[in-house]
Amino acid sequence: MIRRIHLNNRFLRLPDAKSDELSELRTAGKRDNGYPCFLRIQKTENTDDGMKLLTFSQEDISYLEMVNTMAYLESKQDCKNILFMSAIVGRPRWQVFETDAHVILKISPSDLNVIQYGWGCTIACYKRTHRYLKAPVYPWVARAWMDTNMSIFKHGIGCLVSTISHNKCIAMHLGNEEIDIIRKMPQLLAKFGKKNGQYVWESALLDKYLHPDNPFLLSLTSLLIPPHNNDFMYITEEGVQMFKDPWAPEVLRDFYNSRSRHACKDGKTYKLTLRGCPSLYPTLYNYMLSSELSAARSFALFMSVQKKRQVRAAVLGKRDRHGSQLPVKPVDIDRIYADAYRNLLDRTFTTETNICHLAKLLLYIEIRKEYGLPMYKNMPPQEFCKVYSVDMHWEYVQMILCKQTTFDPAVQLPKKSQHYKNLTASEAFPVLTLNAETRKRTMDICGASIYKYFQ
Repeated sequence: MIRRIHLNNRFLRLPDAKSDELSELRTAGKRDNGYPCFLRIQKTENTDDGMKLLTFSQEDISYLEMVNTMAYLESKQDCKNILFMSAIVGRPRWQVFETDAHVILKISPSDLNVIQYGWGCTIACYKRTHRYLKAPVYPWVARAWMDTNMSIFKHGIGCLVSTISHNKCIAMHLGNEEIDIIRKMPQLLAKFGKKNGQYVWESALLDKYLHPDNPFLLSLTSLLIPPHNNDFMYITEEGVQMFKDPWAPEVLRDFYNSRSRHACKDGKTYKLTLRGCPSLYPTLYNYMLSSELSAARSFALFMSVQKKRQVRAAVLGKRDRHGSQLPVKPVDIDRIYADAYRNLLDRTFTTETNICHLAKLLLYIEIRKEYGLPMYKNMPPQEFCKVYSVDMHWEYVQMILCKQTTFDPAVQLPKKSQHYKNLTASEAFPVLTLNAETRKRTMDICGASIYKYFQ
């Protein structure tokens, strides 16, 4: 859907014949229309009315592509705005202008922040964004997780969920109570503690690292995707037995007393659903975080709750299966994170160091596919993650996360850009590009009406 034309005739007001042509073009869904990418912002200016003017070179983006990008961001999916992932009233106050050499976007600072760090996180995770030269994605999601802006945080959740499973739009439908629970995931990972010099969650993840039924990832999916409508979580007999403890919340004890009504046919698992008890999901995960449960029992309860669905398979592309290596990562990315860390040397550590657990988990999930490369065939998962983490700049990113709650992740510009170097999120803007044929056909349909879309 993201690679289609997103112009709405409601704002173009084309005649019926042209409107039909536009509708046909919008529904065509050609995969070769273009792809999302980041572009360099040439200049940023502040206006007297508190807005920002962003200037882009027409060598990088056309007026139509910018309008199409902003049209997508103001569109809706399941009655929720694509950008803010919530219901909004009216249209955003955006304007797009064109000069002989530049395209100019007028936008509020708050909206720009959500686009650069929220939707930018989504675009960074999109597979076509790093098709040629890959910048690491996990710093984006970790940065979104620490952001106080709810829209940015939802984009981070959506990226993590889409990395693990096929539920891409779940973040739009999360309630505030569910979001509060998911935001506590770093604390939960930290509570599990260490065993034999390795984090407990780390050992569980690497145990069946590439398996589509990885038990840890299935349990993590249960936390990230609360059961809605006819969806269920399943809990084992071992987990249900923990509900009978006298210090357990009343909701969980009631479930234990009526567990026979929730038993599955195999007799070993039970259905957990929100329909009968909406407070069950938050109560369960708050109980895992409480001091009433030890680290070992908390981890055992976490692993006893799972979704009956496979996680995303770590499948290599044809080139990689035949022995070629992944594209080399530019040294500029390493420079960006090294410079960012040097600028923070005088800062003290923040209290939210648990975020490093999440960032490391994201890193291990992101590099699962690379473990299938021939060069790592005889290497244990623990050793592979240690070696590959260096290429993914983990040393710098870890220290940056420990010293500040927000930072600028590195972005990769498209290969065709004449400014082919790496920038940070604040210096770039995510856009949807179009190929020459689609641009020409769209302009032939819209004509001068396209210039009124955001005026």
